Amino acid sequence: MKRNEHAAPAPGSSPRIASLDAFRGLTIMLMLLVNNPGSWGDIYPVLRHADWNGWTLADMVFPFFLWIVGFSIALSIGPRIAAGAPRASLMRKIFIRAAIIFALGLALNAFPFGLFGPPFDPGTLRIPGVLQRIALCYLGAALLTCFATPRRQLAIALVILAAYWYAMTHIPVPDVGTGVLEKGRNLAAHVDSLLLAGHLWPVTKTWDPEGILSTLPAVATTILGAVAGSFMRGAPTPSLMRAMSLCSAGSIAAVSGIVAGYWFPINKSIWTSSYVLLMAGLCMIVFAAAYSLIELTIAVRPFRPFIWCGRNPLTLFIASVLFAKTLSLLVIDGGDGRMISLRDHVFRNHFLPLADPAGASLLYAIAFCGIFMLIGWLLWRRGIFIAL
Repeated sequence: MKRNEHAAPAPGSSPRIASLDAFRGLTIMLMLLVNNPGSWGDIYPVLRHADWNGWTLADMVFPFFLWIVGFSIALSIGPRIAAGAPRASLMRKIFIRAAIIFALGLALNAFPFGLFGPPFDPGTLRIPGVLQRIALCYLGAALLTCFATPRRQLAIALVILAAYWYAMTHIPVPDVGTGVLEKGRNLAAHVDSLLLAGHLWPVTKTWDPEGILSTLPAVATTILGAVAGSFMRGAPTPSLMRAMSLCSAGSIAAVSGIVAGYWFPINKSIWTSSYVLLMAGLCMIVFAAAYSLIELTIAVRPFRPFIWCGRNPLTLFIASVLFAKTLSLLVIDGGDGRMISLRDHVFRNHFLPLADPAGASLLYAIAFCGIFMLIGWLLWRRGIFIAL
């Protein structure tokens, strides 16, 4: 849809927060950076996901985005509820939006639909995915916002985290045992193998990092973002005290996550409760810093490139996946009699000569991000903001 960026907010809605757009744009650019190295075999450790327990910069991206989704829910749905908007109408829109995002995720998994590359087989189509998890987390957090106060939302999120910890550590898994949290040998993997057999992540085929059970604590991540959004929305004008309070709460949550990690290890692949607390805490700290820099000092100009991208994040993500897949599936003559992908050809001939393998891989990823930052600027310049 196309709208004037400077138009007055609709009745019952909140004005845009530039720092949230910048934070969202930074997050989507980090997502593209992590997902598109020149070579998967040559990546700096900080940009590589933790193999299992632990976390790196790469492991911060997805929970940050879900937290931002929750924060945005508080800004968009919260004021409408407060203004007395019919809940039935809001729920219908929430379900439709979630269904569209989920369907787009399935389409991305199915692309290129057998047009080139391997033939398309619906029987092995991966059902989970990044957009699918975003859709389910949005659905859960948005519906909860329609019926629960921020305090109750926080209580429900903590109950979800406690219940998930108990289930993962106390429910026995056939042929595995109780409390086992090893890769592919845990309750979440067992549920995935039972309910999504043949439709899981092709790398493992037996469990999925965006699987069914681990989506529940991911919903809690989104709810915590909604609670933070409600808190910040409560300030009539940009407030340093609100930012400092949010930063303090984030510090408490992050420390709690680190401490909880001794009993329930910090792990993105199964989205552990300790991981949720740590990442939500870091989100609050980073957003409080961005809010203070942009809203309180009016220092918008240095962050404009991220604001451009933050206005169309899912559009840029979907386009980047289609572009990356196309580059990998199109093959050309590598010059030595072997056929290689267009992506490998570009990396080997235009980036690998510039630096060591890891450095060249990073330069490729930066160039990839640059293309989509330009697209973000073009959309912003033309006033095109696509609300998926």
